[in-house]
Amino acid sequence: MLPCERCAVITVDPALGVRDEPGRAAFATLAMMNPLPGTAKPLFGINATWQGEDTSLGVGDVFVARESTQEPREEIP
Repeated sequence: MLPCERCAVITVDPALGVRDEPGRAAFATLAMMNPLPGTAKPLFGINATWQGEDTSLGVGDVFVARESTQEPREEIP
């Protein structure tokens, strides 16, 4: 599992297709409140991969992560 940075698309005004100040301010606030370790970018979530034989996961299925089979690559506070 790896940390994932927040996409900068929130800084774009959808009507004009250009970056706007309210969007930049929101991005900067998110970065200040929840920074991705070692960067000035906001942490958005965690990327995880599904591995297994003859398994599937569908919409509405319950999934619980119990343990990782890999060593963590980076610590997340």
